[in-house]
Amino acid sequence: MTTFEEVFKAEGERLKSDVDYLTEGFYLDITENISQAMARAKMKKKDLASAMNVSPGRVTNLLRGYNRNLEIRTIVQVALAVGVEPHVLCARRQTHELVARWKMLPLGFQSAHVAPASDVTKEKQNGAKEAA
Repeated sequence: MTTFEEVFKAEGERLKSDVDYLTEGFYLDITENISQAMARAKMKKKDLASAMNVSPGRVTNLLRGYNRNLEIRTIVQVALAVGVEPHVLCARRQTHELVARWKMLPLGFQSAHVAPASDVTKEKQNGAKEAA
């Protein structure tokens, strides 16, 4: 009989080579990085649109993901407008960065990305010592 953990692991392995899944994640990383760069620059959507010489609606569509075919030119335009290097907008984030930002995990949930196994083991050992 297959356990939930085995099914979950198999699905994770399958997704590592799924182009659509990886593209979606990369696009979400880029739009989140744009939002963070805008916040650091204290820039609103209308300010970004003006700096890029596009309509505010185009910026809204970009940030909401309405056009998934993001051009390199657009990334460079945004980078110039917010004052960062283009590669900064394309940086991949890890699960723990998302969790830290939005605190999305349910109470009591431990992610392998949030707490490395060695830390979890130490916590369990310390808990066992305290209980004894």
